[in-house]
Amino acid sequence: MTSRWALHAYWLATAQFQQGKLDAACRSAALALDLTAAIDSPRVAGHLQEFRRRLTPYARETPVIRFEQRMREALH
Repeated sequence: MTSRWALHAYWLATAQFQQGKLDAACRSAALALDLTAAIDSPRVAGHLQEFRRRLTPYARETPVIRFEQRMREALH
C-alpha cells in the first residue's frame, strides 16, 4: 500500500510542477521520497530521480534546494 501512496505523491508532484507550483511540487515529491525511503522502492526512486532532473533549471530556488538535500539524505 505504501508504494501506491508514494506513486500518488510523485504523480501529484509532477502535476503541480507542470502547473508551475514549484513549492507544492517539491513538498509532494518530498512526501514521495519519505514513503519511498521507508519501503525501499526502486521504481519510485527512479521516478524521483527523473523528477530531480526536471528541477535542474530551478536549482537555485529554495524549495528545490531543500528537496535536493532531502533526496541526498534519503537515498544515500
